Amino acid sequence: MSRDEYFFVKKNKDNIKDIQMLADILEAINRGYFHYDQPITLHEIKEIASDRNNSHYRLFFINKRNGDKRQISAPDNRLKEIQNCIRLLLTSVNHRGKSIIDYAKPHVGKDVVYNMDIKDFYPSINATQIIPALLYKGYSYDVALTITSLVTMRSKTGTPVLPQGAPSSPVISEIVLKKLDAKLSKFSRRHNFQYSRYVDDITFSCSRTQKWWYFARTFREIIESEGFFINKKKNRVSFYYQRQEVAGLTVNSQLNVTNKYIKQLRTILHNWEKDGYVLASNKFLMHYYKNMTNAKDFIPKMEHIVAGKLSYLKMVRRNKRIRKSEIPHPFSSLFDDVFDNSSIQPEEDEYTIIKTSDPVWEKLHDRYVALRARDFNIINGHKNDLKLQKRVYRYGDDAGPLVYAVRNDDSEQWRIIKIYINGVWQNGDEEKAYRLRYGY
Repeated sequence: MSRDEYFFVKKNKDNIKDIQMLADILEAINRGYFHYDQPITLHEIKEIASDRNNSHYRLFFINKRNGDKRQISAPDNRLKEIQNCIRLLLTSVNHRGKSIIDYAKPHVGKDVVYNMDIKDFYPSINATQIIPALLYKGYSYDVALTITSLVTMRSKTGTPVLPQGAPSSPVISEIVLKKLDAKLSKFSRRHNFQYSRYVDDITFSCSRTQKWWYFARTFREIIESEGFFINKKKNRVSFYYQRQEVAGLTVNSQLNVTNKYIKQLRTILHNWEKDGYVLASNKFLMHYYKNMTNAKDFIPKMEHIVAGKLSYLKMVRRNKRIRKSEIPHPFSSLFDDVFDNSSIQPEEDEYTIIKTSDPVWEKLHDRYVALRARDFNIINGHKNDLKLQKRVYRYGDDAGPLVYAVRNDDSEQWRIIKIYINGVWQNGDEEKAYRLRYGY
């Protein structure tokens, strides 16, 4: 995107006067960010927006975990390209979406956690809700109607609704639900309890002395007043003496994954270490496909799945809940003799979430790195260097650095050629490893 195009989009994205300007901005976004081959024109936008037969959508079903079917309405490639441009138009260029971490954080350490779910979320958002939300953002009626026509499809009753499967549906739903979020947030602040929403999942938490059943009933009434309905089968209340989950994360005392998640990771790494890459990969794939709800067209690699699980584990477990008074101040030691704060006791709920290192992740990650280095040639299909014996281990003892050593046969000593330092394999030898372990 050129400088002029960038400032054109930035200046006019919230003040689009007519459909021609909408087409020009979408084309500027197309050239600057997505680089699609076919340009977006006014004629094409009008043609797609006037379609009433869902001819640009492909309908299919996927399996849910409970055995039911979920309908997916996937747009064709061209409409998907236009919807991607609309998605970027309706969000800031530097916009960062909220993750499940942000959704679960407010409910850590609460006595009562109540989970709710909006029934048929995307199909329950229709044009009568989308157009007023876009008008409120400052778009003209013609522009709001055109955008609505490009991001909706016809339901069985003929009503334009958001399709589940379109890239623009999440951002449109967030715009529509701003009013609902404002009402629920206002009610939660008035009664001093926590509330958060992640797409169609709604959670609130409070202390055991508060009337959580009253909050749940009022929440349902507010949600239904906005045209949505609660899936009563997914309502769940959990107390402090039970396992409290929000979006699959436990929130009792710390933000954490389930024990089952960590056990699965350890099992995969144990099988890999004991049986070797080939046999462990076959075992993993058999278990993977047996427990999959929907089979993929490609065969996933075990090491890629493990890497993704480790990244997720790191993202979750590095968030720790501690008292604000326990956070060390960079200059606290200078004033220890002047001020004595030992008699000041923090309030019961005076906690915060900080990012720290996690020993569980570090041990699992070190094992993963060692196994990938050990089986590097097998994973990457290299056979010309298989005779060279390789070994990855910790130098000295469990507190030593991770080293990578090689030798030609059993009669030779191991030669250290690489050392794992600060997350990167660096060239090194035994002398360097000795200094890192013992400090001299």
